[in-house]
Amino acid sequence: LRTGKVDQSRQIPWEEGDGLVASSPKLKWAKSLKTTAASLAWRADKPELPTYDVRVRRALMMAIDHKAIAQGFYGGNAEILAWPVMPTTDWADTYIPLEKLDRSIQEQYEYHPEKAKKLLAEAGYPNGFDVSTIAMAHHVDLLAAVKSFLAKVGVNLKIDVKEKGAMYSLLIKKQYKEATIW
Repeated sequence: LRTGKVDQSRQIPWEEGDGLVASSPKLKWAKSLKTTAASLAWRADKPELPTYDVRVRRALMMAIDHKAIAQGFYGGNAEILAWPVMPTTDWADTYIPLEKLDRSIQEQYEYHPEKAKKLLAEAGYPNGFDVSTIAMAHHVDLLAAVKSFLAKVGVNLKIDVKEKGAMYSLLIKKQYKEATIW
């Protein structure tokens, strides 16, 4: 990009982006923020799984400190709610900021470990449960943070790392057990 021999590139890590922009003043760029752990997708189609229960899914969201991840893990270069529509100029007429959504939705993105424990107990999991997610290697550090938050409410997250082709094959065929991250 700096030499002008590439027309475009996607997904330059934010840690490198600021330096690239500063050293290449003619570079045209657009910032696309990462989402936090909210991009974890729990299976809700299998009645035998704890995540089938909406109370469990709400509890899992409230057990994660999304603000801490956005600030600490991404250095402030993340949006708590950025899926399925990112808060960018191209999507300005479609994106609805979290603070404009219903209070019950906002609460899911806030850190409420005690409410999470209560919801898990109501759903029949007062001592938590074990759950697994498939992920690619670049998600492992983020998932380690998620794992530590979930452990505080009794949920043990197992991270099953897959290479890209294997992961997408499992996703397309819906052959992953409980969760995935996008």
